[in-house]
Amino acid sequence: LIPKLHRKAFDVVLKTPLLKLNHDEVPDIEDIASQYGFGFRMDAIIHPTVSGSLAPVEHRIPAERAASLAMRQPAIRNQLRCAYHDATVPFDDKTGILPCSAGIYSFQVAADLTVNPCSIFRRSFGDLLLETFRDEWQRLCVFRSQPRGVSADECMKCPLVSICVNCPGIAHLHGKGSDFVDSYVCEYTK
Repeated sequence: LIPKLHRKAFDVVLKTPLLKLNHDEVPDIEDIASQYGFGFRMDAIIHPTVSGSLAPVEHRIPAERAASLAMRQPAIRNQLRCAYHDATVPFDDKTGILPCSAGIYSFQVAADLTVNPCSIFRRSFGDLLLETFRDEWQRLCVFRSQPRGVSADECMKCPLVSICVNCPGIAHLHGKGSDFVDSYVCEYTK
């Protein structure tokens, strides 16, 4: 499959979750991506399932090891360095509930045609079979304008906020309120 993708005119990015089961294989996956001129990404922040199961969280590798593997990637190092030195949180107005691009230029449509802020934050804003795109987009914009929770405010005061991936979507998957902070995410960021 990889040689076939290489021959096509696609921009290909190999992406893998970083798990206890595969963390030793990550350098090999990165080498394959490099060999074919593909991009490479990995994600160490493993979440509960959309249905609420915490089972995937058991597959996380220690945060320090995950951060070490992430920092081996020049693209990630450069992105984090720029974000940290600029001290900016992309798309963030410092007051709204979502510190990301969800609801600014994107959202997620599930297989059942419900509209959600993003792929991990499954809080339906309506059904595209029953309502217009405009109606659902407007509800998502109203949701985005909700104020942050108390813990999120504390996060916004952290000097590492510009490189942190904590968000209400993570809290939602953990079955918590928008002010929940996943300690693994905090440790990984530090």
